[in-house]
Amino acid sequence: MKHFKILFGALSLFALALAVIVAAPSVYSQDTQGRIRGSVTSADGKPMEGVTVSVRGQGEPYVTTVFTNEHGVYVFPPMGSTTKYSLWAQAQGFETTKTDAVSGKQLAALQLKPLKDFSKQLTGVEWMNSFPENTPQEKREKQIFVSNCSGCHDNHFALQNRFDADGWNKIITVMSKDSEGVTMNSKAVGETSMNEYKEELVAF
Repeated sequence: MKHFKILFGALSLFALALAVIVAAPSVYSQDTQGRIRGSVTSADGKPMEGVTVSVRGQGEPYVTTVFTNEHGVYVFPPMGSTTKYSLWAQAQGFETTKTDAVSGKQLAALQLKPLKDFSKQLTGVEWMNSFPENTPQEKREKQIFVSNCSGCHDNHFALQNRFDADGWNKIITVMSKDSEGVTMNSKAVGETSMNEYKEELVAF
């Protein structure tokens, strides 16, 4: 009798496991039904993992964001009663792709094209790591920049902008006299360090 109970219990567990396996596909299908889903590929058609995909419902003040998996696939959680959405996908080094989305409809694969100039997306750390330090002069130039231009804002704030020498000379002059939001004194002579290294900062 004892052996019969053990055998019956084992068969019951097996039947339960089999039921879970058989039911899993239909459960997944129900779980994704009514959700916004799709995929993201590169320009050559390869799936892109880790891409940020966001949606905003029509008239809604908030954005919901998910990421693509290793197959380039993304699935949003249930989005509520709104049916029409604006959707966009973005990744560093690529152009942002935008489209309209409808809840419950599979979207065609979005393709991200590489940016010709991705400098606007670089962080301050990435900017500084991109500059060489092969010679004492190169190391000195970087140190002068960090010492004079990193106190009030992140490095990328200055480095992502493009001006000629005259433009940078005027900007550095103003920055050296800046008083952090207080009305600037027209007679201020500016910080000694920035005045001393102005030509090198402009050249950098």
